Amino acid sequence: KIRILIAVENPSWEYRYLRGMLNTDERIETKVFIRQGDLRRAEHDKSFINYFPKNREELNKAFDCVIINNLQSSALSVGQLEGIKQFVSEDGGSFIMFAATSGTPGTYLNTPIEELLPVKFKEIPQGIEEDSAKHFTREFKLRLTKEGVYHNITRLDPLLEKNEKLWGTLPAHYWYYTGIEKLKPAAIALVEHGSA
Repeated sequence: KIRILIAVENPSWEYRYLRGMLNTDERIETKVFIRQGDLRRAEHDKSFINYFPKNREELNKAFDCVIINNLQSSALSVGQLEGIKQFVSEDGGSFIMFAATSGTPGTYLNTPIEELLPVKFKEIPQGIEEDSAKHFTREFKLRLTKEGVYHNITRLDPLLEKNEKLWGTLPAHYWYYTGIEKLKPAAIALVEHGSA
């Protein structure tokens, strides 16, 4: 099975959707670390763990992929951050980070994780209060990039024209991480903000 660790500060809509989706695939085994949750739940529910793996060895032993969403970098020790970097860059593990209104990616600036991310970014004001900010009432659509038009990840329909039309019918979005400055060399974007 593909062994995935989802690490979050607290449950978010993205986390709930992702976990539900992953749990429908029998080829995937998902474990969850929720920093601001009842850590005793791991005693009764084997899909939860009560601490983030301490180092690269623990990550390699138990997981193939680490997903971080809204978890502050301060929740992890320097050893844990370096362990994630080694897990990916030296051991071939996978790493996914969701941008959130608190924690990710802004608090990972100047950490070993910054090197793993495919973009140059700056820290922007973040916090739970951002979730209800008025500027998040402005909707925008996502648009496929030149690379995204042909990429398997963004192919919702095998026919190019139908695929592009289908992307145009997807629901609008209301938030994006405004601190992204540019892609790093060799990185590609598959989808971009429709107007910014």
